[in-house]
Order: sequence, then C-alpha cells, then structure tokens
Amino acid sequence: MLQNGMCPDNYTLPYVLKACSKLQSCFLGELVHGHCLQLGFVTNTVVGNSLMFMYCGFSNMKAARYIFDEIPSPCAVSWTLMISGYAKAGDICSAKLFFDEAPEKDRGIWGAMISGYVQNNCFKECLYTFRLMQLIDMVPDEGIFLSILCACAQLGALDTGIWIHRYLDRIGLPLSIRLSTGLIDMPDDVTFIAMLSACSYSGMAQEGLRVLDRMCNVYDIEPRSEHYGCMVDLLSRAGLLQEAKEMIQRMPNSSSSSEEAVAWRALLSACCNQGQPQLAQVASEKLLQLEPHSGAYVLLSNLYATTGKHDDAKRIKKMMRNKGLNKAPGCSSIKINGIVHEFVAGEKIHKQLEEIESVLEKMKKQLNYLGCDPYPFLVDQT
Repeated sequence: MLQNGMCPDNYTLPYVLKACSKLQSCFLGELVHGHCLQLGFVTNTVVGNSLMFMYCGFSNMKAARYIFDEIPSPCAVSWTLMISGYAKAGDICSAKLFFDEAPEKDRGIWGAMISGYVQNNCFKECLYTFRLMQLIDMVPDEGIFLSILCACAQLGALDTGIWIHRYLDRIGLPLSIRLSTGLIDMPDDVTFIAMLSACSYSGMAQEGLRVLDRMCNVYDIEPRSEHYGCMVDLLSRAGLLQEAKEMIQRMPNSSSSSEEAVAWRALLSACCNQGQPQLAQVASEKLLQLEPHSGAYVLLSNLYATTGKHDDAKRIKKMMRNKGLNKAPGCSSIKINGIVHEFVAGEKIHKQLEEIESVLEKMKKQLNYLGCDPYPFLVDQT
C-alpha cells in the first residue's frame, strides 16, 4: 500500500496494529506507531486505543500510558484497556487508580477491574468490587460471573457461589459451558483422588469404577499410582479381591516401590479380613519382595491362625525369628477422669490384668451368643 503511494487512514491503521499484536512483533508495532505520529493519528481515539492494546499486550505500560495521555477524550474502552493492561502486568495498584479515576464506569470497566483482581489473586477485593457493582444496579455479563465464581472457588465461599447460581436463574442468563464449568470448578487429578477415596469408604465399588472411567475418558487425566491405590482399597473393601490384584498389576511402571507396596498391603489386609489365604500368600510374597517388613508376616500369620491353620501360623512366626524380625506390640490408651490408661498387647503385668481378662471373656461370650466368631487366637493376644 505504501509502495503504491497510498496513505493509510484511521480505519486502516487499527487493523495493521492488531496484526502486529497477533505477531507479537514489538519492532513492527513501533514502526507503525511512527507512521501514526507522522500522519497525526495518535490523538485519534480508535487509533490510540489500538496502540494501547498493542503495548499492553507487550506489557509496555509506560508506552501505553503515554498514548492514553495523548488522547484528548479517552473513552470507556481506553480506560478498560489501561486497567486490564496494568492488571496483566501485575501492577494492581495502578489498575485500581485508573478504575477510581474513570469518570463513567460501564460494564467493561467493572469487568476489567474484577478480572484483574482474580489474575492477581486478590479474591476478597474481587468479591468486594462485585458488591459495589450490585449497589449501582449494574448487571454483570458472563465474563464477570466467571471471575466471581473463580474467586468463590479459591476462597471456599460456597454460600456466595450458591447465591450467584440462583442469581443467574433469576436474571435468566443461560448457563453456557464456561459458566457451568465455573460452577463445578473443573476437577483435576487431586479431585478424583478425593472422589475415589469417598467411594472406597462408602463401599461404592461400581460408582468408583465409573469415576475412574470418566477421569480417563471424559477429562483425559492419566491415572497415577495414587488413583490405582484408591481403586485397590475400594475393590478390596468391596470383596473384589481378584479385581484388586489385577488393578495393582496395571499400575504404571513409574510407580515407586513404596507406592506399589502400599497397594499390595491393602490387598493383603483385605485377604486376611475376608479369609482368603491363597491370594494372601501371593500378596504377601509380592509385598515382601518390595518391603521385607514384619507387618506382612504378622498379617499372614494371623490369617492362618484365624482359619485354623496353626501349623502354617507357627511356620511364619519361625520365619520371622530366623530373619530377626520382631513385631512391636500393639499399644492403645484411653483417658478417664484425667488419667491416661495404656494397654500393650500380650502384657501380663498390668495392675488391673484380672479385670481386663474378665471383661474380654465377657465380650467373647457375648460375641459367641450373637453367632459371631471372636477370632480367639487374636483376642487372646490382646
């Protein structure tokens, strides 16, 4: 255009400046800025706003401020650009000064300030500004609602978030995908660990499997060892021991030996609780390869004892002694009338030993009466 001797006007230059912004070329932008000066268009509001937009994108707020001061009558867009530019550059104080000095605040100016607070982690100030906006009966747009919902999520302000949801219904603003996402706060891998743990403790095995499937196929989140650990615990609690074993075998190779050991220990504990000695043997062997600790031997020994395989239980105890593994006795305590009473498994010198044994005997009889197996071998060790 210039080579053909044609002179750009105030309609052409904004498009050229926008192209410089898209290309992230500060050098070309400054050349076009020079043409604007030569042609006398810097004081034009549209051209000036385009220059400010470009310099704000380059985080050159000094140049943007210079252009703003050259415009005789800055419009609402001019004020909005400066507020957004300072906020993006991390200078929230300067953004607030421009916000306060704006002669007339439209929705764009309010939105720029609220969004700027969120960008700079000033979530309380964001909600306060939103309340000020409400006092003048200014109806927010979708962008403002997204910023407010983000602030609510960061502050844990559930009541405010619920109120905004109801407000959206009242004003009839349709819930777009962005707003709906803001209301549920898009889950990440940590969110799914919490969900899987909740399913595990609630005994919701099928729901846990559905959660894992959605995590992988809907949210495209790669399961980590923590997710597999939750699933092993969930399946074990639900009695799906074979499925739990298969889940461990699917754990990523990047899992550490300690993480894999935790999964095998959960399966071993479940096998012991549900009387599955064969699978418990497999789990204990895997666990001892990863972590030669007395805990696995004790669990396996207790399982053999409770299922009547006392010879196997003695064999495991002998293996522990030969390997020099000693189990620290279990200990519990209770505070009554300001006095702490401590109990150690297998203790024979407690001053109230006769009373303790009497109570245990009564409990065993009550369990037998109710048709429950009190696991006599284990109870006698407490």
